[in-house]
Amino acid sequence: MTSVNSVTGNSAQVTTTAGGTQQATSTATTTVTAGHSATRPVDVRADGPRASEPSPAGRAELPPPPVIAGPPDGPGFGQGTLDKCFERMDALEKEMAGIDPTSPQGSKRMMEIERILQRVDQLVTMISNMRRMTHEMNMNAIRHIVS
Repeated sequence: MTSVNSVTGNSAQVTTTAGGTQQATSTATTTVTAGHSATRPVDVRADGPRASEPSPAGRAELPPPPVIAGPPDGPGFGQGTLDKCFERMDALEKEMAGIDPTSPQGSKRMMEIERILQRVDQLVTMISNMRRMTHEMNMNAIRHIVS
């Protein structure tokens, strides 16, 4: 016979029968509901399997569902970024048209704009290469499925 502490703070006793099954009894009064027999083993330990489990998460605590890709004929990979890049390039080219390259301030601004345009061009090239590689991987997968 072993003594353990129950969830309610009262001491409980665990007895082992001849068949090897354990049964816990509490020194506190317990009520038996209809349909349950008094001989059923009751786990009244504080460290029972349910005591250490976290409470179930509420709806607000669940992570958001993953974003589902759009239809295949919709905007492609990185299309939003490409649109922003092209808009930025147009705005910079319009600004370059109104700058006087002979003045020191104008030539300085022209160099800044050219540097920004090069970076935007690199971004557009990188996205285009990523799109091409994704397309090639998809085509390879289709070829392997078909063959």
